[in-house]
Amino acid sequence: MLSSPTSFTIFSVFICSSTARTYSYQLSS
Repeated sequence: MLSSPTSFTIFSVFICSSTARTYSYQLSS
């Protein structure tokens, strides 16, 4: 799928930050 390690890293960071943002939003509500 993703052959470039850099692309995989950026994708992982995006997923991580997205999950953290959703989690913190649920905490504040």
